[in-house]
Amino acid sequence: MGNSSSGGSVQEHLDHARRSGVCSLQNMSLKALPPSLLQLSNIRSLDISGNQISELRGDIASLPALKSLTATGNRLERLPEELGTLVKLETLSLASNRIMSVPVSLSNLAHLKTLVLSGNQLTGFPVSVLGCKQLQVLDLADNRITALPDDMQQLQAVELILNRNQVAALPESLAQCRRLKVLRLEENCLQLDGIPAAILAVSNVSTLALEGNPFNLKELEYRPGYNKYAERVTATRKKRD
Repeated sequence: MGNSSSGGSVQEHLDHARRSGVCSLQNMSLKALPPSLLQLSNIRSLDISGNQISELRGDIASLPALKSLTATGNRLERLPEELGTLVKLETLSLASNRIMSVPVSLSNLAHLKTLVLSGNQLTGFPVSVLGCKQLQVLDLADNRITALPDDMQQLQAVELILNRNQVAALPESLAQCRRLKVLRLEENCLQLDGIPAAILAVSNVSTLALEGNPFNLKELEYRPGYNKYAERVTATRKKRD
């Protein structure tokens, strides 16, 4: 099955994982999860980055203790509904794959804090994540998302990253996301009038990254509510200092 860049066979890594609950199988030319891995129900952390895996099958559910799953840089095109049975997951990193959609069952991940789906082929916002009540960071950069749903007020994330997508306008419901403080939308298709005044005036967003959109950032200062946004930015900086 190949060797990892840090040395050792797959079996040696699995033997270590059996004892530690931590399994790292990075850069081992794997095309699928080893069957013997799926027998290790104690695995809390699994990193299969840099392989050639094109599918996570439903038997991923046989790893119920997983808190962290990293599969960056594979060839994943779809995710199984069974992913939603991994209810202890706190970190799910699936960057740099070929994923086009996200299963509805993801909303069952009540403890999920970090979800990274950057560098995939999403064309729509993954609405199932709106059900993840503990979500802190949602990274959707470098996809093909053109619009956000109207019911974004359900989003619990503290930071939403949408850099390098194709978003042309934001729904006013984003202003109702009480936990949202960081909103990154660099290099999209946003027009100035596509930014609702409520996001500036009444939201909790104190970092709004909009560089690389087709309007002059100085124009934002003349939008209704900008003074309130500027006050939040200043208050946040004072807290950091």
